[in-house]
Amino acid sequence: MRCLLQDNGNQAIEPMLAGRGPGKWLMYSVCASLLTAAAGLSVAHLNRNMNTESEKQFAISWVGSPNSWDPLDFDNANNLFTARMLYATPIEATSHGELKSRILKTFDVSPDRKTLIWEIDESVKYADGSTIDIKDVAFAVARMALSRPKFPVLESIAGHADWLKLRYPLESLPAGIQINGSKLIINLTKPESRPFFRFTLEPFAIIPRRCVDFKTNKLVCERPVESGPYKLTSGQLGSSELIFERRDPTEVTIPKVISFSFVKPQDIFALLSGDIKKDLVLFGNDLDYTDAELDNIKSSFAVLPIAKSWHGRFLLNPNVPPFEDVNCRRLFAQVFRKNFSDRGFHHHRPEMSIFTELTPGYESATAFGQIIIGPAETKKCRQQFETATVRWTKRGGNQADLTEVLKISCEELGLNCDEISSVGKNLGQMFVQGEVSLVAGSTGFWPLDPLGDL
Repeated sequence: MRCLLQDNGNQAIEPMLAGRGPGKWLMYSVCASLLTAAAGLSVAHLNRNMNTESEKQFAISWVGSPNSWDPLDFDNANNLFTARMLYATPIEATSHGELKSRILKTFDVSPDRKTLIWEIDESVKYADGSTIDIKDVAFAVARMALSRPKFPVLESIAGHADWLKLRYPLESLPAGIQINGSKLIINLTKPESRPFFRFTLEPFAIIPRRCVDFKTNKLVCERPVESGPYKLTSGQLGSSELIFERRDPTEVTIPKVISFSFVKPQDIFALLSGDIKKDLVLFGNDLDYTDAELDNIKSSFAVLPIAKSWHGRFLLNPNVPPFEDVNCRRLFAQVFRKNFSDRGFHHHRPEMSIFTELTPGYESATAFGQIIIGPAETKKCRQQFETATVRWTKRGGNQADLTEVLKISCEELGLNCDEISSVGKNLGQMFVQGEVSLVAGSTGFWPLDPLGDL
């Protein structure tokens, strides 16, 4: 089991722009949880007329360049932005939370909430001019049903369990998915009160069936042809810049050209201080900047807080000393919280998100204030602190302000806290093996998927 010393705090993104946090940290033991700040920052330098015919620049420092064109990988934070640009999902959510579809003429649910009826708009095309077939839509659902069999709604498809037993399930469809002309009918074994929003998520992106090996469920196209509002005109996986052009010249409500540039957080100030000739939106992470730096940004640019479903956290390892003792974890959290409060941060604040208390094992500030650690337990922990070494690392943000609080807290408690500068992809293994005692990181999930089902 792992112990969460979590910081939370986020702010609010367009539904399509949020990402889900890593799943490897989703087991917790009961412990003292600490919420600091976190999560999203959008900085805008926009012309007042917002002429959609002029080029727009979207600079991203929060995640890196895309690493896959497979829709099944579109829940990876690096792939979310490009996925939404290039590929349509059966249903989409507007910035106002309304549901629409780019490729379906109609989408309905039966009165008993057990049957979904979708009808394809037969005029919609892929970027190469080929028709988006209703079978491609059914195939997108089937791929997800195979890859994420416990996903809500999908697990209720009639015949799903038997279909999964087939040697090559994708060579057919579950009995509950039927195609009738231009209509797709999905029959469920139980009513679903809100079935549609699941199909707005990026892994349901629609690509041609010919681009997938039905036996292995792997892509056979280098990059599937676009079904969404934009086509890629420059760049590839791993590129520092991608350029997108609007597919439909008559769709004047969206920009004609958008460039994505993937920049390092430390390079953001050089970008913002330069000669900005394009309409620019910067998407970053509060945790990468100090309070003073955020003041500087907000004094010169329009700033939009984004997704409260993404938050920073401090994760303690309860399997290594001194954190194997719950009282020692709580004493550490107590000192950290006090030092955090004393710094008077106005951008990094605790418990800003409604999702905080949904975290398993989390103890709110109110509950934490009612926990009393007796003199004997305090003395025992301080003795352990004097002989222990806490090996810690950062993951998901520079966190200069917060790591400064961590260092102050370690000094106050007499703890020897050594930062591990680089652990790469081995962090999970090092944590389980007790080689890392504390991780200053972040986590989250789609605002449209508040239970984090994926």
